[in-house]
Amino acid sequence: MIEHQLIAESYSGPAVPPRYHGRFSALQFLGAMRRNTLSAWPEEAYEKLITRQRIFMRELVLVSSPSMVKHVLVDRAENYHKGSVIVRALTPALGRGLLISDGDYWLRHRRTMNRIFRPQRMAAFASTIVTTTQELMERWARVAPSTPVEMADELTGLTLPIITRVMFSTEADTRIREILRAVPDFQMYARPHPFDLIGLPTWVPRINSPRANRALKAADTMDRAITEIIARRKAEPNGHDDLLSLLLEARDEESSLLMNAQEVRDEALTILIAGHDTTALALAWTLYLLALHPQEEQRLHEEVDRVVGAGAPNVEHLDQLKRTRMILEESMRLYPPGHTLSRLAVGEDEIDGQHIPAGTTVVVSPWVTHRHRKLWNNPDAFDPDRFSPEQVAARPKFQYIPFGGGPRICIGAQFAMMELLIILASIAQRFRLRLVPGSEIEPLGLVTLRPRNGLPMYIESRS
Repeated sequence: MIEHQLIAESYSGPAVPPRYHGRFSALQFLGAMRRNTLSAWPEEAYEKLITRQRIFMRELVLVSSPSMVKHVLVDRAENYHKGSVIVRALTPALGRGLLISDGDYWLRHRRTMNRIFRPQRMAAFASTIVTTTQELMERWARVAPSTPVEMADELTGLTLPIITRVMFSTEADTRIREILRAVPDFQMYARPHPFDLIGLPTWVPRINSPRANRALKAADTMDRAITEIIARRKAEPNGHDDLLSLLLEARDEESSLLMNAQEVRDEALTILIAGHDTTALALAWTLYLLALHPQEEQRLHEEVDRVVGAGAPNVEHLDQLKRTRMILEESMRLYPPGHTLSRLAVGEDEIDGQHIPAGTTVVVSPWVTHRHRKLWNNPDAFDPDRFSPEQVAARPKFQYIPFGGGPRICIGAQFAMMELLIILASIAQRFRLRLVPGSEIEPLGLVTLRPRNGLPMYIESRS
């Protein structure tokens, strides 16, 4: 056993979890995973472009170079299926939704969903983003500047109603309110089972923890509620211009098949869960970074004032909010909400001269790739200029992957960027956010990248 040593104690930049020197034993790896999955990557992961780790019955290979990432996500994508560990954790809520399905079933659904998520169609929902955001801005205007608010929760309380209104046209429904209450519980408590992490076969009995049981209860609540909503909508299909209607009407362009009620259920919950949490967290981490870098905050305010003026930010302003976009992109480099992409090699392969046996877990980690010392200059520093057109053009495409990449790239990426830009510009137009002094901020790798102790902040009016 090689001892590992904690090295993050003196770090003074934007928050990172503890990092370690040396290689883990299997037990040490599991201990780090239990505390914070991001801490399972030791220092060598940020220095070598490919690392291997044996965890009891499972071999894990982490690949970080753009060419290796492209190999897994694009060139040999058919050989790398969604990892069974995360699939089993998410299946109770997402079923066979686009996020976790594979093969021909996934391909048919991806073709069908691509028709729904065309940019012009998504732009039609911009008014919902604007209206819901302005409701929150009015509420923030009434918050005393000495009153701390938990910013990650505040932003989740914005993005969840946005995607709910986009999906269902309304929140004023008993079943929809049940879903809204259940979604946060599932996201907080759905985690891979330790037996899955170490590769024990599925026939070995799993005993669920209280946390896992809470996630299962939330998934059951969502299932019953959305099944009833879909049945009602199918019985009364007219008069709705929302995502649920688009899902019910969407046909695969090759087979002309509609999705059945179960398939619509799976995709609707996938959109609800994945379509708000990552956006809220990207915004929360952006506001955290701006609070640490007042000069960048000032540049943001100047651009928003110049481009937007006194009215509410909307889709017509987006192309002109260039610095705003650069700030968001750099924030998602440092704090990618989808921090880890796990794949299972269904057949043997070779990556960078190294043999990959069938059954190997291959991990692409945006968290590691975005902070890798061989790929970025001063990688832990916040520098939006990295996303100037010149620097982006000079950089390999798969060096920056906040939405994944290849055929499985996040289908809602364009909608998410529209939402991020509108919300950040709306906040910058009216407020400054300040961290509560003494706050202990640590990014925590769960299904998404959350602040372990929240992000307590003060809201100050710019006027």
